[in-house]
Amino acid sequence: PFARKYAGEGTPKRPAKPLHGTLKSDPLRGGMTTDPTPPPIEVPTIIELTTCTVDLDQHVVISGDERIKLGSREVQLLQYLGARPSQVVPREEIFTEVWGYDPNTMSRAVDHTVKRLRAKIEADTSNPKHLFSLYGQGYKFEPISTISGVTQGVLSTNVGPQDAPLFGRDADIDALEQRLAGGPRMVTLLGTGGIGKTRLSQEIARRAATESTFTGGTWFCDLVECRSFRDILHTVSDALCIRLESTDDPIASSQALGRAIGTRGEMFIVLDNFEQVAEFAHQTVAAWHNLADSAQFLITSRQPLALPAEQIYTLQPLSAQAGFDLFVDRVKAVRPGWSVSPEDQETITQIVAQLDSIPLAILLAAGRASSMSPEQILVRLEKRFRLLRQGTRISENRQDTMQVAIDWSWDLLDDVERSVLQQSAVFRSGFTLEAAEAVIDLSPAGDYAPSVEDVLQALADKSMLHVQAAPEKALDYRICAFDNIRYYALEKFDAEGTLSAARKRHADYFKPWAKRQVEGLDHALAFRSLHRLRYEVDNLVAAFEVTLAHAPANIMSLAIAIERVYFSNGWYQGNVEMLEALVPVCGEMPLEDQFPLYHLLGRNLQAQGLHQAEQEAKLCLKALLADHPEHKGNLSVLFSDINQLSRELRHAEARDRLQACIDERPNLPAQDLCSVHAKLGLILYGLQDMASAASHLQRAIDLGKGTVDQSWLASLMGNLGAIYIALGEIARGQKHLQQALVEHERFGNRTSVAIALANLAQADLRLAAPQSAAVRLQRAVALLRDFNRVSVLVETMLILAIAHAIAGERKAAADILTEARQSARNDPLYLALTTAVEAAFTAEDGDNERAKTLWAEASPVITLSAIHTPEQWQELGDAHIDLTKAAKLIKDPLFCIPRHPSERPGGVPSGLEHHQLHILLLEHRVAHS
Repeated sequence: PFARKYAGEGTPKRPAKPLHGTLKSDPLRGGMTTDPTPPPIEVPTIIELTTCTVDLDQHVVISGDERIKLGSREVQLLQYLGARPSQVVPREEIFTEVWGYDPNTMSRAVDHTVKRLRAKIEADTSNPKHLFSLYGQGYKFEPISTISGVTQGVLSTNVGPQDAPLFGRDADIDALEQRLAGGPRMVTLLGTGGIGKTRLSQEIARRAATESTFTGGTWFCDLVECRSFRDILHTVSDALCIRLESTDDPIASSQALGRAIGTRGEMFIVLDNFEQVAEFAHQTVAAWHNLADSAQFLITSRQPLALPAEQIYTLQPLSAQAGFDLFVDRVKAVRPGWSVSPEDQETITQIVAQLDSIPLAILLAAGRASSMSPEQILVRLEKRFRLLRQGTRISENRQDTMQVAIDWSWDLLDDVERSVLQQSAVFRSGFTLEAAEAVIDLSPAGDYAPSVEDVLQALADKSMLHVQAAPEKALDYRICAFDNIRYYALEKFDAEGTLSAARKRHADYFKPWAKRQVEGLDHALAFRSLHRLRYEVDNLVAAFEVTLAHAPANIMSLAIAIERVYFSNGWYQGNVEMLEALVPVCGEMPLEDQFPLYHLLGRNLQAQGLHQAEQEAKLCLKALLADHPEHKGNLSVLFSDINQLSRELRHAEARDRLQACIDERPNLPAQDLCSVHAKLGLILYGLQDMASAASHLQRAIDLGKGTVDQSWLASLMGNLGAIYIALGEIARGQKHLQQALVEHERFGNRTSVAIALANLAQADLRLAAPQSAAVRLQRAVALLRDFNRVSVLVETMLILAIAHAIAGERKAAADILTEARQSARNDPLYLALTTAVEAAFTAEDGDNERAKTLWAEASPVITLSAIHTPEQWQELGDAHIDLTKAAKLIKDPLFCIPRHPSERPGGVPSGLEHHQLHILLLEHRVAHS
């Protein structure tokens, strides 16, 4: 791919493989590689197992004195799985990445290799301890270095490696690092466009991430596409993996985001390209700076932000020598084998001086070296500057120099190259080769038009475009334009009046693409589809805007795709705004699109707690059903009614409605029947009918394989695991929760990861392993601190406090209890629950009088919500003081209820699980009394 240079004539033969990135390193922003495949993940060459040691370098398994030879494919498989410990790796992924075959190829090669490998590394192949086959899912490898199934922490940075050299910035790096280390927490890196602010800030972030300087991680947020307050909130929360529950008040959302950043510990955050949203600096970065006193901000901008805490660092052009080195490096990239002659040295020095040593301008000039000598480049540049100065079109400043460099580079492009560059500018945040070939129209060039791929290669050789590897392995390499050049091309497009046609082709491409990715969420490799949707969301929004203005009848595929991304990131208000924009044009949509519109609108309103607005959406759905009674497949009205019944604590009625749906509509599609069983399982959980709840959840999981969103199915798997633990089937519950945990991590759902960890911790406590439980819970709390759901956070903190107490770590228990009280300060129920746990600790310390006082303070609030009588709650309080009563009470099925197996999306009542917190502590006390 990109293997040949475009010569401007003829139709060259297309390469056999799609684009995977072949460009050499981009010295300004980096991210490109000459390797057609992503770099391998590091894995130890020595793997320790329970009965043997695997030496991957020597291709042997060492067991005592015996040395068993490994085949090359067995080594490759171990390397691939060993780089992903405790992860379930789909068989299709192994077939593609290790064997290099099409995943649809019919072959049992993977299965046979796994069988041979298991015979060499397992003591008992019928009861493996390390290499597991998970039916219908894939394979999982567990070396002994993985403790209790706790996987490594979530991503601590989104800054990838920079393969390209960074010329002449060592002094700037040292100065910025010293300034940031010296106390100021907000530094604005100031400079003209093209001077290298982005590349420098990426390098500083990369070094911080490599050195693990910041415990809360190092994060890069590109604001280039932001134009509004909400754009900033969405972009930053998405980059930082913070699930932001937005409200109608963006100021409140911004403050919530700042508090979430403050809970992460020491963080380093780069906010790139802030100049176009500088008017919102006070409401965003200034507020975050005040709310998160352990976070540091490096901002890049073309203008100061005028903030009180802001310190300015002005980035100067490169030195003459660094500019020279950059030019030479780029020429060698486009002309392999070229070397600098004595005559070239002076010429290049003059070119660099003419361009004021601005990196992007140097790159553009050097990009012409494939067809010009340095002398020819200099002559043409001098002529261009002379012409423009005579016409008084420019002044003596660097921005004008950059403009001249772009003008000059643009003029040297042929008509086809200009057209491709203009059309590629309609993409936001880059594009894949497949997208470019669908959107870029070369038909005006006639029968001898070159391939789009070859023209893109030519533009990349001239530094008008560059290629970046996408951060997620599941994605393709992406082609991007530098910001200055993209906006320049858009201005040219506007002048020529053909922009609307390109934008329409862009929308026409992404509508079916979005539909395919959403459908992919129902299949085994669903996490790849979700990551693709996340990475293309800016392009999806652009396509949505164009479609809304011109052809709203075909818009729902885009709306559904965007909704999936926003909902998974917790940006419900963004979904509401998008979907409400469709309500006025709803009549122009097909009937099959009107139902999901109101369904999605209702679920996002429910997620925000806007129940009145949710009811209005339900009324619209009812009206549709009244007008079209033949439409029997939509369950949105039923589920909305169930949510309302749950909020009104009418759970038995909700159960009967759902059971009637199953009985009366046996021919429901599998995905709808799956949803009904899942909802019924959660309602039965709320009614404490745990066995029936487990049965319905298992039925939902069986129906949902390959038919519903697999990330949601993973949540059901976690729910089921938690219920099995509550029923005393610990091993069975652990198995389901581990599978759910792996899937949540693959999908990048931080909250679901935390909930799975919390429920696994309950299993640890049941197995008398409080230290292991505390490790899981500490990680869960770290993930939940930036999640604006007090109930889940405080419950997790309290069970962590109890785990510390059971382990005898009373100081740690007291500290986390204090933090829980602070987090619950505005929520009466959870503040009372915190008081109740404090009462339990006080009783354990022997201060019964104070314990009774605290119980009396907490009881009225908790029992009202928990749907238990005051007598039952008092019985629990008495048990903490009298262990004889406790020994009887802990056997009562009434109190064997899981803490929170899910976020209770169906309105399952809070409070039923609260007794379990105290029972855990009582079980420990009775066992040791």
